[in-house]
Amino acid sequence: MKKEFFDFDSAFKGKRIHAVIYQPEIPQPEIKGLVQIIHGFAEHIERYDSFMKLLAENGYIVFGDDHLGHGLTAKKNNMALTDVGSYNAFDYMLKDEWQLNQLMRQRFA
Repeated sequence: MKKEFFDFDSAFKGKRIHAVIYQPEIPQPEIKGLVQIIHGFAEHIERYDSFMKLLAENGYIVFGDDHLGHGLTAKKNNMALTDVGSYNAFDYMLKDEWQLNQLMRQRFA
C-alpha cells in the first residue's frame, strides 16, 4: 500500500488544504473503487488512518483531507483549530470536498 500526502487550493482564498491518498499496490484495472473519507468536527484525517489502510489493502483507493480549521490544514495556514465560525467555513468546506472528489476522479479515471 502506498500513502501519499499533497495539498490543494481551498475555495477560501489564499488557503491550502492538506490531503492524503492511500493506494493499493495492484494493477489499475483491479481497483474496486474510490472512497472519500470526510472527518467530523474537531477531528483530522489521520484519525482514520487504520480504516483507510484497511480499505486500501482490500483494493480501494482511499482519500481525504483536513478541513479548514482542522489538523494540518489549520497548522499550515496558521489558523486556530476549529476556527470555522467567523468566515462561513461550512460553505468553503463543502466546496473543498467537491474539489478533492473531482481531482481524484480526474487522476484515477
